[in-house]
Amino acid sequence: MYIPIVDPPIKVESINQVIEVETDFNRLKQILLNLINNAVKYSPTDTPILINLDWQGEEVIIEVCDQGYGIPSQHQARIF
Repeated sequence: MYIPIVDPPIKVESINQVIEVETDFNRLKQILLNLINNAVKYSPTDTPILINLDWQGEEVIIEVCDQGYGIPSQHQARIF
């Protein structure tokens, strides 16, 4: 499913089942908005941003994938 609201387009892919999680809604919202905003900000024009949802055991995996240049390895330790 494409959501043509922004440039670049955002594509959301999910398994075909409902995923329910117990989480802090506001923190999850903050994380997702940060990841998606960064993907939009640092992706080349007209390249899609892909959001994947998957379920592995008791964990839900959310991936935000883009074609941006990425974070240099020397700065990655500061992210989390």
